Amino acid sequence: MADPSGWDARAKDWAANSSDFEKFVRPLTEKMLERAQLGAGQRVLELACGPGGLVPPISAAIGPEGSLVAADIAPKMVEAAKELHSADNVEFLEMGLDWLNAPSGVADRILCRFGYMFATDPGSALHEARRVLKGGGLLVSAIWGEPDVNPYGIKPFEALQDVGAGSVPVAGDPGQFRLGESGLFKEMNLSAGFIDVQVDEVDLLFEFPTLGDLLDWVTSQSQVVASALASGGPSLQSDFDDALQRRVEPWTDSSGAIALPGVALVVTAEA
Repeated sequence: MADPSGWDARAKDWAANSSDFEKFVRPLTEKMLERAQLGAGQRVLELACGPGGLVPPISAAIGPEGSLVAADIAPKMVEAAKELHSADNVEFLEMGLDWLNAPSGVADRILCRFGYMFATDPGSALHEARRVLKGGGLLVSAIWGEPDVNPYGIKPFEALQDVGAGSVPVAGDPGQFRLGESGLFKEMNLSAGFIDVQVDEVDLLFEFPTLGDLLDWVTSQSQVVASALASGGPSLQSDFDDALQRRVEPWTDSSGAIALPGVALVVTAEA
């Protein structure tokens, strides 16, 4: 789950699409920042930073007297984040979730957007976050909700299954829906020693002008889909295109534009 090579392979596309992704997940980002209660002078650690979309608002909130370490397990993601969002109060670091290269009790806040479901051992990773946080510090995490409320995330997998190139994940399976089962991640936070754990559901909407735009997005963002399609020839790609069009038809308007909903969870836990 924590092998950086797959994420490195996606880094270029993720960086290129970063501004669109940030637009799609803006309600989630706003809720995370609200819950984080960031302030001037704080020491903040962001885990699984990807190409760094969260870096600018965190950096601005903590000011020049604060410090942010933005970390990712994939070297090319770290490079992309540094290139896009370098700032005087930000350090970029190659580091995963399962072991944090930091002393105990040093961070005021830890933020992690769509990362913990890809940890080798999410429970152990949460214990590490608890160790690094100061008493009273906050861990603010975002994960995907269950598959049945996430057409954005699940429809490409259904299309893969339709063409015999993959299977449809359920909550608990490895991947983005690993922690989506109701109440699971909250209990994991409590088991790691956190207190006063709050969960907020955030509705998201991913909008694409055409099916072609959606197809380009899916193949650039999803390692699973890209790898499955690469294993076949042009006929598999064509069959997948048709299958995905059928799967997203309920969310397609008369002009061909597609708006796929999703639900993410913001989990806030006090150390």
